[in-house]
Amino acid sequence: MRPAINKLFARYGTALSAGDLPSIGSCFDPPSVVIADDATALMVDRAQVKEYFTGMAERYRARGAFTAMPTIHRVEQLTPALWLADVRWDSFDETGAPAPVGVETYRYLMRAADPDEPLIVAAIVTR
Repeated sequence: MRPAINKLFARYGTALSAGDLPSIGSCFDPPSVVIADDATALMVDRAQVKEYFTGMAERYRARGAFTAMPTIHRVEQLTPALWLADVRWDSFDETGAPAPVGVETYRYLMRAADPDEPLIVAAIVTR
């Protein structure tokens, strides 16, 4: 399963960096949720996933971040279909140098109805 999870986050990072809303949406299995200290966003379908991420790439670019690169630190199988992953996101500027935005870390809950296609059902901001 680890290769499939690596593939998911590589695809997700590419989509986030490009602001490719259809590809971002394809990484989720709605209903999905993003949870942070100050807010929770529930996305009941892929249209709401796309809406949540609309403009996000532009906001990061305005802060100097053009590329998001995931590093998966831990993967844990909870059930035959549910997996947790701790992911660190590093951001890079137009030249490939580290961007001035801080490192972000998340804990993702994924469902893998198909072992080769895990999808995100929850993202928890951990830093």
